[in-house]
Amino acid sequence: MSPRILVPFVLFTAAAPGAAAQDTTRAELVAPGVISTTDLNETFPAIDPRDGSLWFSRYQQSFDQQTIYVARAQGDRWAPPVVASFSGTYGDRAPRFSPDGSRLYFTSNRPLERTGPAGRDLNIWVVTRRADGGWGEPALVPAPVSLPTSRDMHAAITADGSVYFASYRPEGRGRADIYVAPWHAGGFGPAELLGPTVNDSLGQTDLIVSADGRRMVLVVTDRPGGLGGDDLYALTRQGTSWGAPVHLPAPINSNEYEYGPAFSPDGRWLYFTSHRGGTGDIYRVPMTLRVW
Repeated sequence: MSPRILVPFVLFTAAAPGAAAQDTTRAELVAPGVISTTDLNETFPAIDPRDGSLWFSRYQQSFDQQTIYVARAQGDRWAPPVVASFSGTYGDRAPRFSPDGSRLYFTSNRPLERTGPAGRDLNIWVVTRRADGGWGEPALVPAPVSLPTSRDMHAAITADGSVYFASYRPEGRGRADIYVAPWHAGGFGPAELLGPTVNDSLGQTDLIVSADGRRMVLVVTDRPGGLGGDDLYALTRQGTSWGAPVHLPAPINSNEYEYGPAFSPDGRWLYFTSHRGGTGDIYRVPMTLRVW
């Protein structure tokens, strides 16, 4: 059974663990010194819906040469992160779970032939959870999600198997655009370019979508009225189309880069990456549900 993920986007507040009152002036830095460090960049968080572990990617200098890590939950703390079993050789980032936790999608520059040097292209790959809890070998998510002629990245998976993703394709409206490949009868249908409320002449480079496909947090670069760099915007599905993007206020967005949004499976937290501290770090804010 897939977990129900509630994704409010109007009221967001931030609080330190155990605080009696909510603090609306800051976002909570996740596990400083253990996960969020001062000398490395931690990006693209994701929570495993089965065991609550925190997955993320990390790099030192090159954004395209990231490695995926996992930190196990130990009570109210996180164990020191370790490199994921399938990562560490190529540039891997943006781990994203299917809502039931059976599959983990990620973005990589690994060669399509599975051996040899890293390529310049990005594609979306998937690993499947084994019966023993480990992960199988990475497999390329096929067309129309991953194409040899485009950079395809940052998947978000809904409960019906559809995959939303960002891609640089010639038919798009901006530098990068958001597509969805719907799942039908055991295979993907044609990739659909989402409408103008999602995609415009700017760069839509990342997103997360709720399991029911009704709510989205979108990453847009240098949108007028934003705070600078990549900012997070919230949208809700209205029938077959998406409503206008709503800029998420501080303490979520800042004048630095914010990207890599992720919902906790229990609907309590919005996780994201921010460079407000000088390097990329992982933050979270609680989410307050409003009636839809």
